[in-house]
Amino acid sequence: MARLFTHILLTSLLFLSIFCLGELMFRKLKIAAEVTRKANHVLCAVIVACLPVYLSYREIFILGALFVVVLFISKKMRIFGSIHNVARSTHGELWFPAAITVIAALQPPVTVFACAVLVMGLSDTLANIVGKKWGKHVYKIWGQTKSWEGSAACFLTTLCIVLTVALIQHPEHSNTYQFGFSIATSALVALVEAVSPYGSDNFTIPLVIVALMSL
Repeated sequence: MARLFTHILLTSLLFLSIFCLGELMFRKLKIAAEVTRKANHVLCAVIVACLPVYLSYREIFILGALFVVVLFISKKMRIFGSIHNVARSTHGELWFPAAITVIAALQPPVTVFACAVLVMGLSDTLANIVGKKWGKHVYKIWGQTKSWEGSAACFLTTLCIVLTVALIQHPEHSNTYQFGFSIATSALVALVEAVSPYGSDNFTIPLVIVALMSL
């Protein structure tokens, strides 16, 4: 019990330190909330992907559930403006730890866990950045404006991550099979990212990855 408490406490302090650093950049350096939010998203995703190295799935489950509560309170009380003060309507900061909690409960292989979290952290972020900066060919789904350039960025980023993990996880399969599987998975992830409203892609994307890569 002491080990579990220590691990959760230290890891929680790590994530809270990241949030506080983002808050410092937001309040003192006047960096836009969209930038600090994305930076937090990517950095936290990379760290979460590495958690199974030193935490059990039970500890990750508790940690994820804890941060659902922490970020819900923060959102209601506007504590971390660097995360919540964005113009668009989104609950992605809550869907992130919720997804981690569910995946930890499913206990997939460590490589699948890492793949799901990295795709959620990197593909979604790059889709948003590319779409806003270079998105010229737009389309609308459920009132949301998306771009083909952003969806392409999501697809290509996911392809790189999934193909790498697939080759590591199942080296016995042919490269042709691995490539075909990775293309199909990446196309589905790009579609899910496009149709998931209000930041819920932080929940749907990792679950899609876990489901497909666990088959």
